[in-house]
Amino acid sequence: MTTIYKSSDGEAKVLSLYDNALANLGLEFEETTVNTRFCDTHIIITEPKEAPPLVILQGGNTVSPVTLSWFLPLTTESSLQARNKNATINR
Repeated sequence: MTTIYKSSDGEAKVLSLYDNALANLGLEFEETTVNTRFCDTHIIITEPKEAPPLVILQGGNTVSPVTLSWFLPLTTESSLQARNKNATINR
């Protein structure tokens, strides 16, 4: 698979930052991968899962933890579902 990273060490450091940003949101969530005809797509689904879903798509070069932080007030009434853009810094 093609990667955007120049080294495995660089990839590990960036993904560690991503994981820390996600953990610092203080949300209960699960992660899943959806297989599509184009590629595997990583999705973060926040609790409460039984709440109505709200799909969040980030723009530009923003990663899902940042986008989710903008919508934190909605987690009491919606299950946020954030799709990571392919070929960007993400899981």
